[in-house]
Amino acid sequence: PIYQTVTTTIYNKRLLSDAGVATPPATWEEIKAAAPKLRDKGVALLDYSTSDDASLNLNFYPLLWQAGGRVFAEDGARVAFNGPEGVEALTFLTDLYQQGAIPSSAMDNTNRLGGQALGRRQAAMGYSVVLADAELAARTWGRENVLVGGPLQGPAREAAFGAPGALAVSAKSRHQTEAKKFLTFMIQPEQIRSLGEASGYLSPRSDVVVPIDSPYARQYQAALASASAGEPHTASRRVMSLLAPEIRAAMTGRKSPAAALDAAAAAADEVLRSL
Repeated sequence: PIYQTVTTTIYNKRLLSDAGVATPPATWEEIKAAAPKLRDKGVALLDYSTSDDASLNLNFYPLLWQAGGRVFAEDGARVAFNGPEGVEALTFLTDLYQQGAIPSSAMDNTNRLGGQALGRRQAAMGYSVVLADAELAARTWGRENVLVGGPLQGPAREAAFGAPGALAVSAKSRHQTEAKKFLTFMIQPEQIRSLGEASGYLSPRSDVVVPIDSPYARQYQAALASASAGEPHTASRRVMSLLAPEIRAAMTGRKSPAAALDAAAAAADEVLRSL
């Protein structure tokens, strides 16, 4: 590993204050309670991204983990997202969308802050935001209006997405010795520190601290304790492509959360059986 990504929750303090929400929602229950207050002001509470270009690692999966669920079964032979925890997570999401607490633009959003409801100050919070986007929000909204909190707390636990970036040597490489020399160079503390300073990413090593010039660095560093890199599987991306449209079907009311997840699971399990 040569760098570490992490996401956490950011809030637009002005939008929350204007709606009379004194304490930024940090749990599912607090989100449910605050949502009507924002809606009464014509603002969505929670931004979300559900386009096919948006990674489920940054939208649905954190909610699934917060509910105590998994994407795949332990043996990887089938999916597990359609269990009770998945239904609970998708029901939470669906209810918010149908109440207007998630903006209609969620259907087309990617995972980028710019151009989305959160970035345009039409939604008050996002829960899978990288440090660079928190800084972008500070430049757009004014730093005094940006609050960075911890990962959302669901019914089971606090969880967010964050993954290490790594270099690897191909087993078929004809230059194993040279490649390993390069890797040895790249994983030295001074290189990890330098890369982190240039990229804004955190360190994947406990003995290397990246000196990031951001007032939000401390909150992002703390969020690492709740970060999950997801569940590695050779069919991960194919499963995402089957699950994403079913999530949209549930959010827009075309299917119940349970029916949508079961349909995605049936298609995904067929893919897994073919591997």
